[in-house]
Amino acid sequence: MSEAEHSSIVRDMIRQVWMRFLEPDQVIEVRILGARLFENARGNTMSGYFNDQTPLIEELAKYPHYDGIYFTLNPIDPRLLSRSENRIQDAKSGGSTGDSDVSSRRFLVIDLDPVRPSGISASDDEVVDAANKAEEVLAFLDGQEWPDPAIALSGNGIHLLYRIDLPTDDAGLVTNVLQALSDCFSDDKVHLDTSVGNPSRLIRLYGTMACKGDPTDERPHRFAELQYVPNSYLPVSHRQLREMAALLRPDRREDLQRVPRAVNALDVPQWLDSHDLEVRSEKPWKGGTLWVLEACPWNSAHTNGSAFVAQFPNGNVIARCHHESCQGRGWDELRQMFESPKPTSGQEFATPSNTSPAIQAAFRRAANQKRTKR
Repeated sequence: MSEAEHSSIVRDMIRQVWMRFLEPDQVIEVRILGARLFENARGNTMSGYFNDQTPLIEELAKYPHYDGIYFTLNPIDPRLLSRSENRIQDAKSGGSTGDSDVSSRRFLVIDLDPVRPSGISASDDEVVDAANKAEEVLAFLDGQEWPDPAIALSGNGIHLLYRIDLPTDDAGLVTNVLQALSDCFSDDKVHLDTSVGNPSRLIRLYGTMACKGDPTDERPHRFAELQYVPNSYLPVSHRQLREMAALLRPDRREDLQRVPRAVNALDVPQWLDSHDLEVRSEKPWKGGTLWVLEACPWNSAHTNGSAFVAQFPNGNVIARCHHESCQGRGWDELRQMFESPKPTSGQEFATPSNTSPAIQAAFRRAANQKRTKR
């Protein structure tokens, strides 16, 4: 990819970030790790404060090589702009943003990161694992009537960005919510990061590359990118956050998988039977039920039990086939084979050209989990 193409992606995505996530005149810190003018030069940590996207885009263009670029998502004290007003400088020349500099909490970041050795990029299969996990988390929180989040690729994993409205000192509420969700969904393939709950947390700047380790065919460097932002970007209520955090208590952790079934939940066995999808076996799964299909609905040659449909205790449903050729297929694709297509309720963004088709398909499936009414 040429530097011109790289700059175009950075510019377009930063404009979307500014329009969709930031308040008017909001000041953000942008931090560049391993910033360097030449690929093999020694990198420095650079930092700057911005309230205007145009100089930010111009400043980032000066550093075509870097390890990662991050920004503060929550609103910070606008006086910090005077540390380095709309320009990048050596981070040693000024202070960094602390929790006490944050004026309020506006975002809950659910960061789903593939489990792998430190210092290396994720493989395509690992990113797909994270997207599959995102589909499960989305289905669960949709059953708790949480509003739609934005969905993004962090470069190596998946971000679910929920709007919230909390004071900076939230008495540990956000951290407890993340811990409760991690108790339920983290496994040996994908980790739900509980360390991103502090208010001044920097996250990857969408439109920039995640450059962990050397790029290889198996583990390429990828752009962090927005995939989906809801048109009605509503906050999760304080009550919903408290209810989720309450499940952290040791005597209630299993309740995450024993959420009351929705009254209007789909009767999955009846649906499968009515569409001639034969079930090989049925078993309990994460507090709900999993039905293994005799044959994959997307490829009838897959008859080794690789395809399944599963329903969470809250009534939400996912579907999948483990074969590589079926990656990206899910519940919405299965329903659309038999039912009318469902309308979108948000804005989708183009996927950069260095993202594999499998990741693009997994992203579409995860986004469908939130942007369709089941």
